Amino acid sequence: MGGGMKFNLNIVCFSVILMASSYLQAKDLKVNSSVYKSNCEVAFFQDGSPVTVVNIGTATLNAGEKGPEVYITMKPTDKYDKNCLEQSARVTNMAWVGNLNTNGIMAQSGDMYRSGAYLEMIPLNDQKKKPVTNRNSNLVFDPDLLLLEGYQFKLQLVGGKVAGSFYSAIAWAVSWV
Repeated sequence: MGGGMKFNLNIVCFSVILMASSYLQAKDLKVNSSVYKSNCEVAFFQDGSPVTVVNIGTATLNAGEKGPEVYITMKPTDKYDKNCLEQSARVTNMAWVGNLNTNGIMAQSGDMYRSGAYLEMIPLNDQKKKPVTNRNSNLVFDPDLLLLEGYQFKLQLVGGKVAGSFYSAIAWAVSWV
């Protein structure tokens, strides 16, 4: 591979299911949530087209050296939808789960698994503008960004100790408050 690493990021939506069993010991469970009357369909876009797989390109073998900057934006699939117009006026919470550590998104499989290479994913217009990590996995976006400019991210692969393929997936959930 000439010392480079290729990376594909699969962005998937996730849902959480809570199940109880009569065989479990009874304990208290506190749940906080809200119910909304509408939803807004959102997707990630790259160069104007919706994507579920993002090709990040290559980074050199040198640990800590970054590959090219790749930009994606979360936007509504139909910004004129009544539900999206209603939701965009609210603060947005975005939660990320996956193979995260203190640097960013780690490889789940392939040659780069446990190599030290990682994907840096920086939200460009959330309130903190800090990389998505296991310590910063909940992002907050101000009202009206969804329809005006979308939720913008910069992605960069950071090289590790060995060359090879880097595969990972990360899941997200969006809620409006």
